[in-house]
Amino acid sequence: MEKKFLEFAGVGLQKARQMGADSAELFMVKKRSLEVEIKDGSLDEIKQADSQGVGLRIIKGNRQGFSFSSDFRETALDRMVVQAITNSSYSDLEPALYFPAPSASYPRLDLYDPQLERHSLEEKLELAQESARQAEGYDALVT
Repeated sequence: MEKKFLEFAGVGLQKARQMGADSAELFMVKKRSLEVEIKDGSLDEIKQADSQGVGLRIIKGNRQGFSFSSDFRETALDRMVVQAITNSSYSDLEPALYFPAPSASYPRLDLYDPQLERHSLEEKLELAQESARQAEGYDALVT
């Protein structure tokens, strides 16, 4: 998946330059979330969601433009570049506007625990309920 994202980003940056941006940066996000709300010891609400998006910020003629999409098809990149360039024409002129130079290396953060996927939804709900019980038992002020 990471390789696919890097290739997509490279295509997007190349299109931005080809279509007139002086410089560009692109970011992508893909996330899965589970929210559990326990109220008065019982399950009150559960939300599960998957989301993804790609954002493009360009500089053209010392003006900045931005666009965003949840569409990861290459055809969407053309529309994003056009929109970001169009949006830049409405921005204030900023004579000192530039993107910082890329770093020689970026730290790789280990923020994901693959053990989470091994637990069923029922186990996660039990954990949320136990966490709520522990918190409420800690102090009477916790509700």
